[in-house]
Amino acid sequence: MKMRKITAILLTVALLCIAAAASAASYSKVYGQTQDKLRVRKSASTSATVIDGIQKGAAVYVVSSKTSGSNVYLQVKYRGYEGYVLTGWLCQTDGSTTYVKILSSSQAQTTFKVSGGNLPNKRVGTWTTAQRTAAGGSAGTTSSTSAATIKEVQTKLKALGYYTGEVTGNAGEKTVAAIKAFQKKYGLTADGIPGTNTLSKLNTVYSSSSSTSTSGSTLKNGSSGSSVTTLQENLTALGYYSGDITGYYGSMTAAAVKKFQKAKGLTQTGEADSATQKAISNAVTGSSTTSGTTTVSLYALVSKNNANMRTGHSTSSSSKVSMEKDMPVKITKKYAGNGEVWYYGSVSMNGYRYSGWISSTVLTLITYSEYKKATGSDNSSSLGIIKVTSDIIAIREGPSTSSAKVGTANTGDTFYYTAHENGWYQLKNGNYIKDNYCTVIE
Repeated sequence: MKMRKITAILLTVALLCIAAAASAASYSKVYGQTQDKLRVRKSASTSATVIDGIQKGAAVYVVSSKTSGSNVYLQVKYRGYEGYVLTGWLCQTDGSTTYVKILSSSQAQTTFKVSGGNLPNKRVGTWTTAQRTAAGGSAGTTSSTSAATIKEVQTKLKALGYYTGEVTGNAGEKTVAAIKAFQKKYGLTADGIPGTNTLSKLNTVYSSSSSTSTSGSTLKNGSSGSSVTTLQENLTALGYYSGDITGYYGSMTAAAVKKFQKAKGLTQTGEADSATQKAISNAVTGSSTTSGTTTVSLYALVSKNNANMRTGHSTSSSSKVSMEKDMPVKITKKYAGNGEVWYYGSVSMNGYRYSGWISSTVLTLITYSEYKKATGSDNSSSLGIIKVTSDIIAIREGPSTSSAKVGTANTGDTFYYTAHENGWYQLKNGNYIKDNYCTVIE
C-alpha cells in the first residue's frame, strides 16, 4: 500500500511537470492587449532596465517570446508617447497572473481594427523621449548623449544613407544600428556609441560627401540617400518600380530605371544620370506640357473643409462629393488652361472610392511617403531593412526551401522585413528570404 502511494505521488509530480512544460507557450506575429499598466523593459527579465510604461487596455504586436521559469516574456511593438513605433519586453505572465492577453486575428480586428502587424494610431506609451533616453532606453549606449547631438548624428547618417528613420533626437534601435554600420565601414569600434572618434569621422565623411555631391549626380548601384528615395518614389508613382522604398539603389531600382529609359527612348544603362532624373521628374509632374490635359502621378492633401470634387475642370461643373480637410488624394491627370490648374484624382470616403476634378486651389501637393503615411500604408510595422549580399537568391512563399519560389533578389537589393525567425526573414509583402544571404542595415 505504501509503495502504491509513493508511485501515485511520483506520477502526479510527473504530470504536473508535463503540464507546466506544456503551458510554456511561444508567441510570434500575434496581437496582445495589456490587462494592467505595465513596465516595458530593455530585455526579457524582471531585473532589466525599465525603458517605458504602457497603459492598460493597449494594443501591442508580439514579435517573439522567451520563457524563464514560470515567467513568459514578450518582445512587442507599440505606439509610443510621441507617436513613434517602439519596441521592448513585457512580462506576459508570471505563472499565476496574465498581464497581456493574447488575441486571435478576429479579436484584434474587432477590438483595435488592426491586422498584419499594423498598430492603431493611439499612443499607449507613457514616457517622453527625454525620459526614455535618461533611463537608458537607447540600448543603454547613448543615454549620456544629448538630444541635439543625436539629432545631428541622425541627420548626417540619413544624408549618407545609413539611417532612414525620423530625425527625433532619440537614439533608438534603428539609430544605434545605423551608428554601428557606419563604425564598421570605417574601422571604428562598432559599439553604437557616438563617441569622439565616431563623431569626428562622421563629420569628415559628411563634409566630404556634401562638397562633392550635386543635384545632377548620377545614381547607380550602391548609391543611397534621399535622392534614391525620391527616385524610387517617382518610379513607383509611374508604375516602373514595385519594391520597397528604402533609399538604397540595388538591382531592382536599376531594372526600373532601365524600363523607364526604354519607354522614353533614352540610352538603357540602368543608371539615373541627370537627363534620366529630369525625364522622370517631368513624367511625374507633367511639366513637359504647359496647357491641356496631361497624365501625371501626384499626391495631395485637401487643404480646406467642404472642398468640391467636380465632374469637369471648371467651377461651373457639377459637384460629385464634398471633401474634408487633410483627406489624401491620388492624382492621375492634370489640366492647365485659362490661368487655372485642375487635377483629376481619387479619394476614399465611407467605404467608397470617388474620382473627379479638383481645383489646385484646394489641394496641397505632398510626397509619395507623406501620402503613404496619410493613408496608413507606410512602413511603421516593419522591424527594419535587410540588404541582400549574394546574387540570384530565391524569394519564397513560405519559410522553407521547399516552398514555391516567387522571385529572386540580387546583391544590393533591399527590403523591409516584419519578422525574423528560424533562419528566415519575412518580407513586408508576406514572402520569405533566407537570412544567411542578407544583412540588417537598419
